[in-house]
Amino acid sequence: MKSIIGFSDILSKIKLGDQEDEYVRMIKSAGENLLIIIDDILDLSKIEAGMLVFEKDYFSIKETFKTLNVMLMEKAKEKNLELVFICDEDVSDILLGDRMRLTQIINNLTDNAIKFTEKGKVQVHAKIHQRTDENTFIEFSVKDTGIGISQNKLEYIFERFCQVESYTSREYGGVGLGLSIAKKLVELQGGSLYVKSELKKGSVFSFCIPYKESIKFIQHRQS
Repeated sequence: MKSIIGFSDILSKIKLGDQEDEYVRMIKSAGENLLIIIDDILDLSKIEAGMLVFEKDYFSIKETFKTLNVMLMEKAKEKNLELVFICDEDVSDILLGDRMRLTQIINNLTDNAIKFTEKGKVQVHAKIHQRTDENTFIEFSVKDTGIGISQNKLEYIFERFCQVESYTSREYGGVGLGLSIAKKLVELQGGSLYVKSELKKGSVFSFCIPYKESIKFIQHRQS
């Protein structure tokens, strides 16, 4: 599948007719959507089998946000959306945890926000939720000005293969696994994921994950 997407990228740089260009775009889009579904199913299988492993490495949320901005900026530009990443100053720049899984969760939620937003902006924000002797709980939120979710559908959106409305699958694609996986990834790290939304006004997906701060940062804060 990655080879198909790669070759479609090469073809897109070759001068073709309008119809051929449209065919190449369709191949690439279908390939990318299928690859997302395959990756989601593999992750879900690992979660159910208890085989998902979380790494423990030092990383920077600010640097993670820079990477995510690069990854998602083009999709936002294609829809003329403003994409903003904000990390509060009091958030430690060196945390111990799984950067890859955090990137996956935020990428999933932000990509979703861009997909369901036609105008306005998508904002990703990181702030301190709580500090204890053991951990620092970081709250991440992804806020959009998109189509929103009706109140009677909110309790179902984290269920597997769930689409908020039947037309969203046809119009926006996907099979309804992304939010379920994001929720599981957050919970397996000792956190929680929740949503607030209003139909036609947008949504806010927020989650908290406990991390350990570096000893140097703790000593600096206490001095």
